[in-house]
Amino acid sequence: MNTSDENEFQVVVAGAGPVGMAVAIELGLRGIRTLVCDPRGPVEYNVARINLTNARSMEHFRRWGIADKLRENDPIPSDVVRDLTYVTRANGRIILNVEGAYEWREQPSFAAEVPEWAPHHAIEKTLREKILSIPAVTFMPFTTIKDFTQDSEGVTLTYEDQSGDCQDFRVWAGG
Repeated sequence: MNTSDENEFQVVVAGAGPVGMAVAIELGLRGIRTLVCDPRGPVEYNVARINLTNARSMEHFRRWGIADKLRENDPIPSDVVRDLTYVTRANGRIILNVEGAYEWREQPSFAAEVPEWAPHHAIEKTLREKILSIPAVTFMPFTTIKDFTQDSEGVTLTYEDQSGDCQDFRVWAGG
């Protein structure tokens, strides 16, 4: 990345988790030059954190053009039934089993999309593919935001790269 160009980025997003990438998608689709810094590599994803994209979030995925891509990226076959089971302990007695409790075969009446139960890496992969496709968004892997300073002429960002070196560059200059 050429960091010598002032005004190159209007917004910096620190972290490419689901929220950071959603912010970058929203901004990038509006033509706002956005830099996303993440300490992980281009195809590294967080370990399991979330695994459900609810109906409202899927509406955003649809608006961004990636709802079907998330379904494609979900490695769990559609014939796997996801029950909700209450037990006394891990290998104990079953108190209640609700078959297909986490299955949404039909669109809920209150939403325009069906929730998608997918592993966290599938969700991050889908979002990452989208930010990489938006011209206004730049993804900078192996970087951690360390500090920023703002003065009357703009903002200077300090980041650490994968070698451990810290670098400064002007992110935004007023005007």
